[in-house]
Amino acid sequence: MRILFGLFSTAVFALGQSHPSWWTLASPEATAIVGIHWDNLKQSVFAEPIAAELSSNGTFGFPDLPCIKDASQFLISSPSLLAIVNGSFDAKTVSTQAAAAHMKVTVYNNVVMWIAPGKTLSVAELSDKILLIGLKKTLEDAVDRDAAETDRHYSPLLARAARFQSTDLWVVATQLPDPLASLFVPIESEAKGFEGSASVRDGLHLEATLDAGSENAAQVVGETLRSSIATLPAIAHDLQVTVEAQHVLLTLGVTPQHLASGLRQPITPPQPVSMATPAPPEPPKIANPQETGPQVIRIFGLDEGPREIPLPSPPQ
Repeated sequence: MRILFGLFSTAVFALGQSHPSWWTLASPEATAIVGIHWDNLKQSVFAEPIAAELSSNGTFGFPDLPCIKDASQFLISSPSLLAIVNGSFDAKTVSTQAAAAHMKVTVYNNVVMWIAPGKTLSVAELSDKILLIGLKKTLEDAVDRDAAETDRHYSPLLARAARFQSTDLWVVATQLPDPLASLFVPIESEAKGFEGSASVRDGLHLEATLDAGSENAAQVVGETLRSSIATLPAIAHDLQVTVEAQHVLLTLGVTPQHLASGLRQPITPPQPVSMATPAPPEPPKIANPQETGPQVIRIFGLDEGPREIPLPSPPQ
C-alpha cells in the first residue's frame, strides 16, 4: 500500500549538520533510508496508513509488540531491511511481550534477540533506548557494526538525511523506483536520486527534489507531474512543480483546516451516468460471396485423392 501523501522535500545538504548517533547503525550499503517521527505522526491524520505499514500485516512484517507501537522514532533502511527503533524499552516488558508473540529468545554477541516465527521480522534489544528489527542475519550484522571500534563504514545517505532530522517523515534514495522509498513516494518516474521531507505539526508542509538525470528528462517529469495534479487528493491540488536544470522541485503547504476537509474528498469525481436512449444495435453484417472467395464442391474417396470442383459465380 502506498501512503497517500507521497511527495516530499527538496534537499541540499548543509555542511556541518549532524545526525543522531544511533542512525549509524543503518546498513552502509543502503540504497534508501526513511525516517519516521512516530511520536508526532501518530497524532496526525496519517497515523492509520503508517501504523498499518508498521504492523505484522504491513509490507515490512514488523512484529506486533505494543512497545514498538509506543516508540518515538523509526529509521528504516534497505535493501537489507533494517529498522532502528528509538524509544523507551524496559527489558522485562520487551521479554514479556515477545514471549506472548511466540518469539524465541537467543543471545548474539551479548545482545538479547527475539526470533519470530514465519515471515515476521525479529527483534534485537540493543539497549533500553534502541531496538533493531529485521531478519536474524541482518540483526547480527548490525550488532557487529555497533561493536566494531575501528574500520566502521557508514551509508552516504546519512549525510544527505541529516538536515531532515527535525521533520516528521523523510525519504532519501539513490534512485527511483526503490522498493522502500516507493512505499512513501508514489512517483512513477525514474530518477537518479530523491530527497524530501514532510511535516504535520501545523497542517501539512511538503518539499522534495528529484534528480531526473538530464534537463530534458526533468522537463518531461515536470510536465507529467503537473498534468497529474488534478487526479491527486484535494489537499495536493496546490502542489507547486518547478524545474531547475536536471532537478524537479516539489513544494506544498496546507493549513490544518484544509487538510482535514481535503482528506474527506474523493480523489476523482464520479463520472455522470448518461440518461440518453441508447442507439439500436447494428444489424449483423452478411458476408459478400465475392469477399469470401469462389464456392467449391469437394469430392472424397477417389483413387487420386480429394477433388475440388469450383462452382460458377452467381449473377450480379
